[in-house]
Amino acid sequence: MKTAYYKYRPLHIIGTNGSRQPHPFTKSIFEKAEIFYSAPKHFNDPFDCNLRLHTNGSTDAHWEAYFDKLIPLALDASEAASIQRAKFEKWWNTKAGIKANLGLDQHRTHFEESSVFCLSKKGNSIPMFSYYADSHQGIAIEFSFSDTEIPCGIAFGDPTRPDTWYDRKVVFRDVEYPPTYPELNYLKVYGTDQLLRSLLFTKHHEWAHEKEFRIFRRKVAASTVQFDKRIVTRVIFGCRTSSADVALVKGWLVGWPSDVVLSKAETSANQFNLHIKDFDIVKAI
Repeated sequence: MKTAYYKYRPLHIIGTNGSRQPHPFTKSIFEKAEIFYSAPKHFNDPFDCNLRLHTNGSTDAHWEAYFDKLIPLALDASEAASIQRAKFEKWWNTKAGIKANLGLDQHRTHFEESSVFCLSKKGNSIPMFSYYADSHQGIAIEFSFSDTEIPCGIAFGDPTRPDTWYDRKVVFRDVEYPPTYPELNYLKVYGTDQLLRSLLFTKHHEWAHEKEFRIFRRKVAASTVQFDKRIVTRVIFGCRTSSADVALVKGWLVGWPSDVVLSKAETSANQFNLHIKDFDIVKAI
């Protein structure tokens, strides 16, 4: 089953001489079939993918349960014995490094060494057109794909397989916007999908209007990614775009391998809402 997702983009950028020029990154989406996976450390939200795990308030029972989960994962009998010893001797009370270092590798991996592609599940968002599409002078590109067609540039296998979610190279899901701070006690979330949900797919509730869906690539650096052009199914023009803007995008779509619907966001006369109206189709050649 395919789902529609939206990427809000400006159509123009101000050049060195002050003139409006086609935005090169938006143009590359159409002319090169490229999207960009960015590094979390460059996100504008200082909390995004930058939450820290801890063991605050943990009891001996929490630690013992954590070590019980580690024992079956030991590489050999010697390592298993070492974990058993750590549990028996309660190293968390005697070796400060255990608490200090717990979760540091995960934070470095998620925040510094990985990359993310963000989309919205809403195609008529007033704030998104305002922030990311040049104050409604840009576009929202509709990408339609299923879970097995994720455009990530690397092989990621069958998302329905029963492996632990944490171990997958590529993970994707809707972002959550809880009213309270997420659970970040490592001992409580270890071995559950809450671990990655808290670290990678949780944002402050003030971002909820974005209705974000994100694709996360573990230990894959920021880069451009080629995608199948057929997953672009619609282009929604902001309410302040012109006929010249439509002509520009139509030029980028010449030779497209599948039909692309062209739509326009129009302001409502009696409510704060954008109505999306189809006005043309660029036919596949």
